[in-house]
Amino acid sequence: MSTTPTTLGKYQIIREIARSNDIVYEAYDPLMNRRVALKELAIPHGSTSSQREERIKRFSREVKAAGSLAHPNLMTVYEVGQEGDRHYMAMEFLDGHTLRNELDTRGFMEPERAVKTAREILDGLEFAHKNGVIHRDIKPDNIQLTESGRVKVTDFGIARLTFEPNLTMDGQVFGTPSYMSPEQVMGREIDARSDIFSVGILLYEMIAGSKPFGGDSIVAITHAIVNSALGKPAQMSDAVWAVVERALQKQPGQRWGNAADMSAELERAMRPAAIPVAPVPPPVTPTYAYNPMPPQTPVGPAYGTPYGQPVGQTPYQPYGQQQPPQYPVYYPPPPREPLFSPETRLFFRRLFVISLLVGSLFALVVVGIQEISKAVEREQIRKKERSIRDRVGSGNPGTTLDERIRIGEESLKQLTDQALIADSKRDLASRYEERGKTWALQGRLELAETDFAQAVQYDPENGLLYTNLGRLYADWAARQSDQASASRIYQQAATEWKNALQRLPSRTDFQSEIARCYINAAQHERTIGRSTEARSLLERAAQFAAPGSPEERMIRES
Repeated sequence: MSTTPTTLGKYQIIREIARSNDIVYEAYDPLMNRRVALKELAIPHGSTSSQREERIKRFSREVKAAGSLAHPNLMTVYEVGQEGDRHYMAMEFLDGHTLRNELDTRGFMEPERAVKTAREILDGLEFAHKNGVIHRDIKPDNIQLTESGRVKVTDFGIARLTFEPNLTMDGQVFGTPSYMSPEQVMGREIDARSDIFSVGILLYEMIAGSKPFGGDSIVAITHAIVNSALGKPAQMSDAVWAVVERALQKQPGQRWGNAADMSAELERAMRPAAIPVAPVPPPVTPTYAYNPMPPQTPVGPAYGTPYGQPVGQTPYQPYGQQQPPQYPVYYPPPPREPLFSPETRLFFRRLFVISLLVGSLFALVVVGIQEISKAVEREQIRKKERSIRDRVGSGNPGTTLDERIRIGEESLKQLTDQALIADSKRDLASRYEERGKTWALQGRLELAETDFAQAVQYDPENGLLYTNLGRLYADWAARQSDQASASRIYQQAATEWKNALQRLPSRTDFQSEIARCYINAAQHERTIGRSTEARSLLERAAQFAAPGSPEERMIRES
């Protein structure tokens, strides 16, 4: 029986928290003073050298996939390392529980919460897809619901990197059967639309409480995914079903083109629908229960009847010959008198209108009183929270920056007004940025990295916050003696500069920083003899270098 190790690299292992293809520990980082999730590559005993090499390549692929992404809805990778024959990577420690735990406990989720969860997953996937990463294993077990309400996509163990050769040969199938797309089931080439199919399955299961494609075996499940049509669950609205139905189309070309489009359509589907106007009915022709009198037949010699003979009567017969019977003509009865006179009907109509108006007025008064009470209560809460916010925002001149951060974190937990929460988060982001710059000036880069990353989490749309991480990583890479580590950190710096450019596209100086980071990384790759990686990095740099710029000249000279 294997025992849990006490350390791995610089990390102190607390306990084992998961074991499947790899082993995941809860650990402590003494340098950064934080908890981490430490994932160690597990290679089965008796594996051949080729199998061992394949496992190491896939572990490295996961590190590249997850480590290149920084997004609030994606798990963050801090570091990758090796100790002897043991390969590991350190990730952020996520509290809360998985979506699988949520569905196993409650059975289903309210449609509003299910759609919100799906949209956060789509936001994370959109960022991953734009950076060339396809997850390929979206399922409830890989979705973490944190205690703060944030949704995180985890486990990029079988992710596909579109900018690198595929490790999976044609015909090989990787993933969880119940959540795979048809093309994934059949071992064909996949793209971002395969992840969209998996999100459609997740959203169906969250609302309906059951998987859309069931079966008692893998063969039955995969057959249903490829061939079976779905019906709308009773718990799902027509608008949401239209989005899910398109996401679950068998042909990728009939699905949503990207995760952002599906997320936007889900947002529109949850808006209150307008009440349709009833069409005016067509006029109705009245019908009667009797037949009208038949028309009279003309008489006279031209019609074969003697003048003066009644219509329908036979010609004169000799005396004593029996005459045919004569039937009387039927006339309908006169119409029945109405139950109410016109004056009475007018009275009741006016009485109904007056009652309707009085009832509506009464209902408006009741609703108005309730809304006023709620508004007063909300305003009281806002005043209380605003006082907390003002106290935190102004601060105390004698209070240290660490104390102001602590007070800001505690006060944030007491707020419920979204506008005040947003302001407080921006304040906290500014304070973390200030402290991070102080650490950077002191040369304590690990502490600076933590504070800059925390600032980004609190204000993710502030592009300037990402530039702090970009400069920090570039400075950090310049201090590295190991060429491979320096290359990796320069690439991480380029990623942060790209995040800043995405939010501030008019900043052409950010493009120069990106190109310079890729050029530096390429120089380190060439130093250690990895010319293929160096050429790839220079191609990326060329995408951002302006014509005639120093960066373009450096690329040509390289």
